[in-house]
Amino acid sequence: LSTVSHEFRTPLNIICNMIERLREEEAITDTNRQFLLLGQNSTKLLKVYIGDLLDYCLIHNEKFSIKLNNLNIAKLIDQSIELVKPKAEDKAI
Repeated sequence: LSTVSHEFRTPLNIICNMIERLREEEAITDTNRQFLLLGQNSTKLLKVYIGDLLDYCLIHNEKFSIKLNNLNIAKLIDQSIELVKPKAEDKAI
């Protein structure tokens, strides 16, 4: 599973880095920059899910230790809103 996790993370990191570089281009419209941000946040979220899956497997194999981190809930909510905002605007909700 760790090999599969690595195989997913590597292309996701590449995609995320390419999107970040595109967002820095001056010729990109604000609308396209927002779409790129959505893509970047989505790839980051996928990396989190892959990490969670790997953690689950470690828990299942009893090879897991807990590390507590602070969570910026306001930032998480803002990112979640940005993920659904384009579809909500399309549906006028």
